Amino acid sequence: MQAVRVTSAQTSAFFAFVVPFCAFASLALPACSSAADTASPPGSASQGSTSDEAGPCTATVPSACPTAAPTWNADAMPIFESHCWSCHAGGGIESSQFPLGSYSGIYQARTTILEQLSSCTMPPSDAPTALTSDERETLLTWLACGAPDD
Repeated sequence: MQAVRVTSAQTSAFFAFVVPFCAFASLALPACSSAADTASPPGSASQGSTSDEAGPCTATVPSACPTAAPTWNADAMPIFESHCWSCHAGGGIESSQFPLGSYSGIYQARTTILEQLSSCTMPPSDAPTALTSDERETLLTWLACGAPDD
């Protein structure tokens, strides 16, 4: 499959749509979290505050795709396999609602994944393994670059 180049204007247009959409979608689409997490009032400590191995989760979506963009096979897929597939693939508890066990499933859900990673709601605080800050940054960058399939 051929890589697709995304211009700054396309990235800006994408985020102009995604950010408002994700704000709405986050209210309508529940995350893979416990009832206690979804019932938390806005601004409470449990909302968007999952920790990773480096401490409290902080995430920033890149405004542009870097020249050395992350790739699916070398960068993104191993992270999804390590941290997401236990719930979202192969009969996991979320595999029917959010099937993320393949590139096509992830690509179809990329907007939701971007929102949940950037708001630190995925993986949930009770997940078997937490994302490191570097892993979260890699996935956010890969998604911001259009989630290319190399």
